[in-house]
Amino acid sequence: MRHSPVVLGTIALALAVVLAGCSRGPEPAEPRKVEPIQTASSPSANPTPEDSIACKLLSDKERRSIAGENIKIVSPAAPVKDIDQCRWVKTLKSAAPTMVQVTVTPAQVWARSVPAQVDSALRSGRGTNTKVLDQLLAAKKKLRHGSDKLSDKEACGMFSLLAQSRGLRKNVTSTLAFPPIGTQIGAQARLCSDGIYATVTYAEIGLKPSSALSQAVLRLVKIAHARAVQLNYGD
Repeated sequence: MRHSPVVLGTIALALAVVLAGCSRGPEPAEPRKVEPIQTASSPSANPTPEDSIACKLLSDKERRSIAGENIKIVSPAAPVKDIDQCRWVKTLKSAAPTMVQVTVTPAQVWARSVPAQVDSALRSGRGTNTKVLDQLLAAKKKLRHGSDKLSDKEACGMFSLLAQSRGLRKNVTSTLAFPPIGTQIGAQARLCSDGIYATVTYAEIGLKPSSALSQAVLRLVKIAHARAVQLNYGD
């Protein structure tokens, strides 16, 4: 079965979001590359507000609070194993539409990316503090046999540790980055707590990092995460 370009682009974005590191925001330096998002003109039944819990995590009003206009159309997407996502766009006729995306997954699923992130941190020279370096290596070793047996606290603790290796304070639960989203720059907030890893990504043509934008996307990821907790996501 062949997927349309927009389906493949959305899968790539979802995987990149989950595998993304804990960047030190709001610096745009060394952004994580994300596959280009293609046009959203091809129709698809997935996801819909009825079958994706991610589509229940931000209201119309909340999405409008960052976009300044209604962003209501759910973009076509194919299911991604162990990841729930919902991507709303202003139009299905643009290759680079204004969009809001929510991605949510159990923290143990996100933790599968930790070994690669630790290797990246070591190669780049981050985590030179001996204590942090030892903790990074211990986290990688703990994941040799998989992440399924990690407790919620252990999984999100690894998120915090990676953030600390990038210069953020100890025990941070949320981070901010401005990665490329196709030809655009997106604002992406990430949060790991209570066994749930959630991201909110916002993109529009001509988007530029700002304090107001940072605060807005961080606010939305906190809302989406809290709603996932209320809905007993992952149980």
